[in-house]
Amino acid sequence: MRRHEPLAGRRALLMAIDCAMAAAVGWILGRHGTGSAQSSASWCMALISCAILSLLGAYHDVMERPGSWHRYCSAVAAAAAGVGLLGVVAAWHLGISRATVVLGSAVLFVGLRVTRSVLVFLHHKLLPTKTLWVIAESSAEARRLAEKVRSAESRFEVRRSSTLPADEELSEAIADFDAVLCTPAVRAEVEAGCRAANRELLIVPEVEQIRTVSARTKMFDDLAVLSLPKEGGGRTEAVLQRSSDIAAAALIGIVMLPVMAMIALLVWMDSAGGVLFRQERRGLDGKKFEMLKFRTMIAGAENASGAVLASSEDRRITRAGRWLRSTRLDELPQLWNVIRGDMRLVGPRPEREELARGIEEKVPDFCLRTMVKPGLTGLAQVYGSYTTSAEDKLRLDVLYITKASLRLDLQIMLMTLRVALQRERARGVPVSPILELTVPSHTAIDKRQNA
Repeated sequence: MRRHEPLAGRRALLMAIDCAMAAAVGWILGRHGTGSAQSSASWCMALISCAILSLLGAYHDVMERPGSWHRYCSAVAAAAAGVGLLGVVAAWHLGISRATVVLGSAVLFVGLRVTRSVLVFLHHKLLPTKTLWVIAESSAEARRLAEKVRSAESRFEVRRSSTLPADEELSEAIADFDAVLCTPAVRAEVEAGCRAANRELLIVPEVEQIRTVSARTKMFDDLAVLSLPKEGGGRTEAVLQRSSDIAAAALIGIVMLPVMAMIALLVWMDSAGGVLFRQERRGLDGKKFEMLKFRTMIAGAENASGAVLASSEDRRITRAGRWLRSTRLDELPQLWNVIRGDMRLVGPRPEREELARGIEEKVPDFCLRTMVKPGLTGLAQVYGSYTTSAEDKLRLDVLYITKASLRLDLQIMLMTLRVALQRERARGVPVSPILELTVPSHTAIDKRQNA
């Protein structure tokens, strides 16, 4: 327990600073109002901003987060506090003008952002960077993992990436680093070396290890067993999930209706073909359903090629489609799939049958994603991209299935907006993975044989 006390203390200190800052901003805004405006505005700004920051996970691994993460969390918290205060002002007639509230939200955003910037700067200046050795079963995999660590802007500095060394004592080599990151294939040897050298060990988990994260221990006499909870929860939880999905999807659909009408007009004017694109996808327990999207490719794009993943420079994508894909707005028609019950707002993204079979040949556990309903967005969409490997997507999806909760769903939905604003996250896969995962249709095969 003592190992986590300093970290918990930092989170509590940061939350106290945020609450005090938001309360101060609210108190100043309340001076322009009437009656109990100061105390009401102070409490409202503090509670809403800290609640949103906590929901977004802004107090977890604060020092390891990139600057874009802190900017987004601060902006959402400040905006939510402003909107909440406007509601309180209107309900209780506190007499604070809208312009004053908007100015207060802007000041709160700057304060939250500056606080985090200062803390992260001091953290990186006062605490040394940890040297890391990445070890995998192949040099290519080691380099891939090393690149992910470098791109994450963490306190770990990759000094070496390789396979298991054969010509040196592993524990002596590990002693030159602060930590080691390894894959499951080499875990046993690396773990023994880390124990001997007393070094930190980071492990890329296997899917089965992730599934046991939420397992409970049960005892049968002197036999200890792990109990994995039933996926999807009980009947009450299922009813609550279904009700919240319908309500949220309907509300989002109504708000976004003008946007969807403009998108439909843009798609219709940009290229010949229908506005909507219907595609068969895998759903709960592998059952197929028809998923809706705004069309982003030329009509009949897969008549000759069969089912293939879109590449970053795919010529089949229309001009409007490229923009829709970069903003993820092409997925909006799936709100109807959510209302129909084919999908949920949050869950693993549904895959096409042909591509799923091709992936399962290399990743047999990929079918575990169908244990729950697919979603419009998910953990793999928040932390991954179109180029994320099938193995990494599976780990993220199984992690969501294991730790699914209403709080996690809300957090993912809030973070989806941030992903939609990052166009580089929506690029297609490189050419080589397409060739590996391409599963031509029977029609395409017949055409090639007759050619």
